[in-house]
Amino acid sequence: MTDTRKIFDAVVIGAGPGGSSAVRELLCSGRSVVQFDAESFPRVKPCAGGLTARSLHCAPYDPAPTLVGRAPAFEFSTWKGPAVRFEQTGSVLQFVYRPHFDNWLVEQNLNHTAFGFHSAEPVESIEWDGLFRVRTKQREVVGRNLVGADGAYSRVNRIFDLARPKGKATAVEVVLPNHRVGGTTERVPCFDFGYLPRGYGWVFPKADHWSVGLYTLAEGLRGVRGRLLQYILEKGLKVSGDPLDSFEAHRYPVGGYRMRRPSCPVYLVGDAAGLAEAIVGEGIYYALESGRLAGRAIASHSEPSDGLRWYYRKLRRGLLIDSYLSWRIAGVFYRDPSKWIRRLASPFLWRPFVEGYRRGASLGRCVGFAPFLLLLSLFSGSSIRTVSPPETRLDR
Repeated sequence: MTDTRKIFDAVVIGAGPGGSSAVRELLCSGRSVVQFDAESFPRVKPCAGGLTARSLHCAPYDPAPTLVGRAPAFEFSTWKGPAVRFEQTGSVLQFVYRPHFDNWLVEQNLNHTAFGFHSAEPVESIEWDGLFRVRTKQREVVGRNLVGADGAYSRVNRIFDLARPKGKATAVEVVLPNHRVGGTTERVPCFDFGYLPRGYGWVFPKADHWSVGLYTLAEGLRGVRGRLLQYILEKGLKVSGDPLDSFEAHRYPVGGYRMRRPSCPVYLVGDAAGLAEAIVGEGIYYALESGRLAGRAIASHSEPSDGLRWYYRKLRRGLLIDSYLSWRIAGVFYRDPSKWIRRLASPFLWRPFVEGYRRGASLGRCVGFAPFLLLLSLFSGSSIRTVSPPETRLDR
């Protein structure tokens, strides 16, 4: 079905945080938007669901109704090694359950009348002839601008060839309801680096469930399902029933700092552009911020060429720098995680980053303003660091 009478200001492909953030910016400026997603909502989405301060700063709506936990501290460790705990004034991380969070963002946007949302409609073709013609099995829509927020296997990126990420990360996860978990009372989010090659295991305790998973940059790693089960057991989590009955796996690109500017008004955001942070795999912030910038670029510029220049210039000065730094740092860090965890003992290293992330700074700003952030951390007394030997930890 084609409605040739309606030309939308923007067609958004993908309804994750990046797509919904772009939609919100456009709707608030009075633009007409149609959004598609291949999955039926609320959809399954493997994700630890941690919101950092910078994610909260650029979120399109106050996520308070979706929060399922807060953490004033977190732990970094090497497997079987000492844990380095960082505690801050306020919350270091706030947690959401991604299927509910993504669905909630769509519901907020649906309060606007100039918005059409179509789930369970995979896009089959996209053509550009001065306007974008986007087709699914159910309909064809026409738009002046296109936002590609369609995730790791982005059709938009394949068609227009804009981003060429350096690698792919693998994340596997289970969601364990509280009533099924026993064996530990520890409620601090932890990252166990080196549990598997070029990666880590994580345990994120939330209000009503535990998120437990593995992350790796290694290619062709086998047996991740068995490795996750072993990790759950070794962490001391006693789970009733099958611990892997909610098992989900996801691959997504990282190191997406090489991106060309298109000749037509296409805006690539989030995982579609490979913008996830490579060291620990944080993707929500990069999706939210790139989506916000894409929506603002379209809404603030009457000429598509002006919006494109503005958007890709913003990316080069911010998110692409972060993507480059995180990819390079990950390459060095994962050669010997234990060495770098030991180096976190230096306040000249940990204080700028912990203080920067507490204030919502990007990775690039943490690096560029390290001396200033170090002084802020020292004078504010907002952060402390403690070390727990392996033999004193509950999960060893």
